[in-house]
Amino acid sequence: MFFSVYEDLAHEYVNLMEEIMDGAETMDTEDKLYHIFQEYITYYMKTDQLQPS
Repeated sequence: MFFSVYEDLAHEYVNLMEEIMDGAETMDTEDKLYHIFQEYITYYMKTDQLQPS
């Protein structure tokens, strides 16, 4: 079961990163870095299973 959950989260993470990078494709470097950081943090803030207990 652990590996099933791990695989699901890994797949979700890859999809997240692809989506973030696609959204930042046409941005200049400074805006791209800000966008990546902002989206990454926002995702983890709203993902309950990744919050500390």
